[in-house]
Amino acid sequence: MTSAPRSDVPDTTDAQETIGQRFSRHSALRSEKIYGRGYQGPSGFDVFSRLTAKLDWTPGLRVLDVGAGLGGDAFRMAERFGATVTGLDVSPDMTGICRQRAADGEVTGVEFVTGDVRTADLREASYDVVWTRDCGMYLPADDKYRVWKRLHSLLRPGGQVLITDYCRGAQEASAAFEQHVRECGHHLLTLDGYREVLESAAFTAVTVEDRTEELLTSMRGELSRLETERPAFLAEFTEDEYRALVDRWQKKIQFSADHELVWMVLTARVPAS
Repeated sequence: MTSAPRSDVPDTTDAQETIGQRFSRHSALRSEKIYGRGYQGPSGFDVFSRLTAKLDWTPGLRVLDVGAGLGGDAFRMAERFGATVTGLDVSPDMTGICRQRAADGEVTGVEFVTGDVRTADLREASYDVVWTRDCGMYLPADDKYRVWKRLHSLLRPGGQVLITDYCRGAQEASAAFEQHVRECGHHLLTLDGYREVLESAAFTAVTVEDRTEELLTSMRGELSRLETERPAFLAEFTEDEYRALVDRWQKKIQFSADHELVWMVLTARVPAS
């Protein structure tokens, strides 16, 4: 990761279309079956509670949820903390589902916007918290700095950041893991590399934690739930899709157990003045 972008105006069209296609309505609802309602990643309320405990909450905080997915955290933050949440996601299918659920009265104080974080029309110094779960891995290396520099400008003085993301372990990775990363279209940093990106983008109080054991617990529970609820899954999706999900989870569990795939929690701040 370089400490400065190579160009001022990135070409985001291909990346946006690829991610938008990957997270279609069908694929999002299929993944929700294994993660839980509203989620495309670890969804337990205990996970959410441990993450939110890392930030200072007061009623009325404005939160930008980058890569909001199916809105699970956005709805929870609005309901539990009285936050006003803008959920941003590149997938129009996922933001469409979120808007429908918001209209159905799940919770107030949440809006969902379709757009790429690199180009979306967002006002500077408008947010108190940037929250993003397991999304940075889709950004190419040179875009990671650019995005966090922009997100720094969107936060008010004293603003807070919480990130969870997948990273690569410090040791040399296996060929199987590198193939998995390529097939998934991920661009993974190490924990130290992630810290360097945030610090180079002028964030302070950057704290990085390896929470891979928590990820393993979540994934094992998700796989067990999927296997238990196989008949309900097959009522909506195919046997091939079921087997593909099981295979994917088994691989991720093994990569995490070998510490090739690492799950990170990072917090940071914008200086108060």
